[in-house]
Amino acid sequence: MRVRAYDREQAWAPRYVGNELAGTHQAAATHRQTATLRTAEADAATDPAEQARLQREAADAAALAQVLDARAAELQKLDDARAAFLAHTAGTRAAAERAQSMLAERHADDADPEQVITAEEWLAAHRHATAEDEQHRAVAEADVIDDDDIAHTDDERAGQPDRDIREIAAAQPRPIAEDVVRVPSADETSATIQKSNRALAEIHARDVADAREADEHRAEALNRWHAQDQAAEQEATETAVDDEPAFERSDAP
Repeated sequence: MRVRAYDREQAWAPRYVGNELAGTHQAAATHRQTATLRTAEADAATDPAEQARLQREAADAAALAQVLDARAAELQKLDDARAAFLAHTAGTRAAAERAQSMLAERHADDADPEQVITAEEWLAAHRHATAEDEQHRAVAEADVIDDDDIAHTDDERAGQPDRDIREIAAAQPRPIAEDVVRVPSADETSATIQKSNRALAEIHARDVADAREADEHRAEALNRWHAQDQAAEQEATETAVDDEPAFERSDAP
């Protein structure tokens, strides 16, 4: 399950653009060099027509270099987004790697490994068992939900996505040609930016949820400690009263 958990996380990871970023930087540097050479050749040319052609080529190369620099800046943001994703899922990745090592040790000598049950098969079996149990289980008061609880739950879910991002990403095609050093097109970069923004939004939402859960746990701990302190003070007070000496009243002169 830990290995599958990281596999599900990888589905919505921002695209790896390190090679494309390097290719874009190389192409931009090449065009800047071309613009410099054409400018030098135009300055040395004596024919006006040849000089005009070289100056036009130099301007085109410089303009293309600027476009590639802008593309490289976009790819750098995508690379930073992937770094943020890797940092966010580092714990899940470490757990998956430890689980893979343990599985390799357990099944190293197995001639016929155990049959792998997919998550969908397990979920279907779980739902079937739950449905069978519901037919014979007694209904308690805690199982009944009134309209106010339903309305409160709907308010909490307002604005949240209906599907998990891992399920959405799993149904989409996986990135290809990530290891090719090239300059991606504007459409490819735009599509990658959209997926990257989706991943960053998911990371932000998870961070907010984790912070809120930490605050709730902290508040619960403070309330528990406060109640324990009050109980200890009350017990100490009752003990002090019980230990006070009793004096008998005497009317003798």
